[in-house]
Amino acid sequence: MRGCTRALGYGPEEVFGMVVIVGAGLAGLSAARFLKRPYRIFEKENEPGGLSRSIEKDGFIFDYAGHWFHARQDWVKEFLAESLGDNWSLHRRDARVFSHGALIPYPFQMNLGALPNEVALECMMGLIEAKYQMPRRPIRTFEDYILRSMGKGIARHFMIPYNRKLWNMHPRSMTTDWMGRFVPEPDVEHALRSILDPSSPVEAGYNAGFAYPKEGGIGAVPRALAAQVQGIECGTEVRRIEAGKRRATLADGHTVDYQAMISSMPLKELVRITADAPPSVKAAGRLLNWSALVVLNVGVTDVRLPLHWCYVAEDPPAFFRVGCYSNACPTLVPTRGDGTGSLYIEYSYPKRIPEDTPEIDAEAAVEWLKGTGMLGPSAKICTAVRLHIDYAYVVYDKNRKAAVATIKRYMRRHGIHTIGRYGSWEYSSMEDAMEQGRATAELLNSQ
Repeated sequence: MRGCTRALGYGPEEVFGMVVIVGAGLAGLSAARFLKRPYRIFEKENEPGGLSRSIEKDGFIFDYAGHWFHARQDWVKEFLAESLGDNWSLHRRDARVFSHGALIPYPFQMNLGALPNEVALECMMGLIEAKYQMPRRPIRTFEDYILRSMGKGIARHFMIPYNRKLWNMHPRSMTTDWMGRFVPEPDVEHALRSILDPSSPVEAGYNAGFAYPKEGGIGAVPRALAAQVQGIECGTEVRRIEAGKRRATLADGHTVDYQAMISSMPLKELVRITADAPPSVKAAGRLLNWSALVVLNVGVTDVRLPLHWCYVAEDPPAFFRVGCYSNACPTLVPTRGDGTGSLYIEYSYPKRIPEDTPEIDAEAAVEWLKGTGMLGPSAKICTAVRLHIDYAYVVYDKNRKAAVATIKRYMRRHGIHTIGRYGSWEYSSMEDAMEQGRATAELLNSQ
């Protein structure tokens, strides 16, 4: 059990101030690293890292979906530099959108020049209409935002079909609460310049640059954090919480009393196992919506393009995104310099992954990728592995805001702090998870 240790022993006077941390992903590990109070950290998997782990198969190293690290905060940059040292490299993003038979530089809405002329004209005219002719009305839905900031053409050709594939929901049923830095808004000048000079792509968005370990996959990050944390109890699942008593029951029946809890488990699961949560909180938990994900990792020969990831709005194929880990980190494949690469291919489902998924087919995916030019005609599969992510993307529908507020208000009143993408029930990054862990630890240190 990598990164795991036995439970720490505490005296009675220390147990009074005990903090229980549920989940040893980036959020929980970061909280433990900064806590100055006695704690126990429980992780139900056999190693720490959560969904930021990496796995190895047949000499290939794969992540749980595309995990490109976008560090903005100084303390995170310093931690990475100190903990990973030379095992860390910076990259300029090469992201594309597959549309109308072409690989368009990302973001689509600012690189219209790579589209067929009639499609580019439709998108450009729609953008001008949105910016200068549409009435300024309140934006209530994600669809409203798309139409009023990008226009009907961009909406029709990319933004609406892609987001339907990703979220399993039409943008008209979603709010804009999640967007923030995640959706670049186009302007007429940049879009027009891209048409006049398609050879000069417009770069925009929070992820124009990213960092990635030189070896070991993204799992090197949680491993570095875990090395600075004591007492990670892996293979230990919290099955029941009595919030009023501040007591957690483990899968083996043992109970642990705590003064405060830091939980990064999915908020819906936290509500489910909180035995004494009132009906209003249970009802709020039932309103939470999300997407599940299957990541098809493929080791393949004859990788032709240097791109890091590509968004796919068209249907078919069934997947919405494909990326190439090894274009950022050649050490993730067993042989180098011969075109062998490691891909991740992502399929999204509403809430549950079906038992029967014939659309997830490595051979079919590789054949489609050959047609785009991402893979050469001689590409062959070396290995493939499926990873299931039961909670992948939090859906921001009309119920989310009030439901999350109800749940968090109750949990906080009983000393439970919910953090991380799934604990906070939000759309956020790896760095955000680390920052929430740090901030929550410092809050508890001050109490």
